[in-house]
Amino acid sequence: MQAIIGADERQENTSRHGSPLSDTPFVPRVDRCRRPMKASVRVSGDVSIIDLEGRLVAGDQALRAAIDDLIADGKRKILVNLVGVPAIDSSGVGDLVGSKKLVEKAGAHLKLLIAQGRVRHVLDAMLLLPIFESFDDEAAAVASFSS
Repeated sequence: MQAIIGADERQENTSRHGSPLSDTPFVPRVDRCRRPMKASVRVSGDVSIIDLEGRLVAGDQALRAAIDDLIADGKRKILVNLVGVPAIDSSGVGDLVGSKKLVEKAGAHLKLLIAQGRVRHVLDAMLLLPIFESFDDEAAAVASFSS
């Protein structure tokens, strides 16, 4: 024999929109999608290229660690490849500006490789593209260190 659930009991087990309530806790989308920034370094001639993958946001230290290592190793031509970076926040912009200052203080040069997209748009909107020498083609960016 089936028990008949009254309207009052049904109300307790559903959200205000009538969908069943879940026993699983709510996890915000941002936390589920948060993956640490990855930085790898490769060399093209005498230019060190830092390839970044992931979101350049608050709390990521990958860029700064890579810059520190290259400066400590005496590298003076650094290209930061932002093609694999889908998004950047104000802290990420601060990391780029801080990296540029650090590199220049060490007597080195830092340039950016940026594809068309959100990162370029953010840097352009913040009027920072003129501060950084930036390229959308890696070969042109590497060649620019020779001139």
